[in-house]
Amino acid sequence: FPAYAHSDLVAMLSNYEGLCGVVNEAKIMGKPIVATRVSGVDEQLVHGETGLIAEQDADSIFDAMHKAITDDALDFAIIGAQKSASTAVQYYLHNHPALYLPLGELACFESPDFEQGRVARQLDFSGAADGQLKGIKRPTIFTDIVAIDRLMDHSPDCKMIMVCREPVSRFVSHYFHLMNSAKLPVMEINRAVDAMFRGDYLSKHMSGTALLRNGIYHSSLTHVRDIYGADSIFVTSQKAIQQDFGTVTQRLCTFLQVP
Repeated sequence: FPAYAHSDLVAMLSNYEGLCGVVNEAKIMGKPIVATRVSGVDEQLVHGETGLIAEQDADSIFDAMHKAITDDALDFAIIGAQKSASTAVQYYLHNHPALYLPLGELACFESPDFEQGRVARQLDFSGAADGQLKGIKRPTIFTDIVAIDRLMDHSPDCKMIMVCREPVSRFVSHYFHLMNSAKLPVMEINRAVDAMFRGDYLSKHMSGTALLRNGIYHSSLTHVRDIYGADSIFVTSQKAIQQDFGTVTQRLCTFLQVP
């Protein structure tokens, strides 16, 4: 269903339906759906859970469509960097009562997940309480300009959280992480680095490009700043977290405007 993959919302506004195929297709593709209350829809959708059911008047339809589009907008995102203590920040924010941040990572703005229509499917905030700010963690996305632009289109008011680390130690940690997870071959690190710059290592092992790309902070953060604005970016470091985590979290709460 290529049309669904590029859609932000599916609206089924019929005056009469039996069992509607569009509703089922939208559900399969994980898209937010608004349907008017006609025969069959009550059996296909659970209002407020699997979709929104509107009465057959313009105000009800408009309100439902607006809610469907804005309910999964992100308030904040931990965008990097990998192997830089971003998980420590995630656990702190996950346990903050004013925030809703699932554990784990979501790749829905990156390819191929985005093209497969997984944004709505992965951004499931049904467990969030009223008033909680909603966020995700994906510490590789800051180097993916296309994914950042998609995030901007989806959540233009999202605040970005970035944890940096001294690039060489980050590289070493990331290298062993990729090797341990079998994404890179077992090789002594100095030999691997030499092969990256002098041989064909990177052409054979594409995961190795992330080792270098994720340590180049300036160009990636410049792009984020240019589209979101400097006031929408919080930057800290692994060293600052290690030295005084309390101060970092206080600054972070001030940035997110939560107690």
